[in-house]
Amino acid sequence: MNKTIYLEGGGDSKELHTRCRKGFRKLIENCGFTGYMPRLVACGGRDSAFDDFKIAHANKSNSDYVAMLIDSEDPLKDLDA
Repeated sequence: MNKTIYLEGGGDSKELHTRCRKGFRKLIENCGFTGYMPRLVACGGRDSAFDDFKIAHANKSNSDYVAMLIDSEDPLKDLDA
């Protein structure tokens, strides 16, 4: 099973994306998921994370797990789009 989590965060640079992934990896490891580590994708802004998630979700196979982590300050627009 492929497991991927799309993350809001990491800004617009490769270095910040790497730091974002490393931070979330530490968090997930500390929660006990060391042997089940998903692929983490830092997407930058909220809209980019949502767009990347929608594409991955639409193209996933039945055995894939796709999730998204975003800040909760405002609801997303056009969830059905």
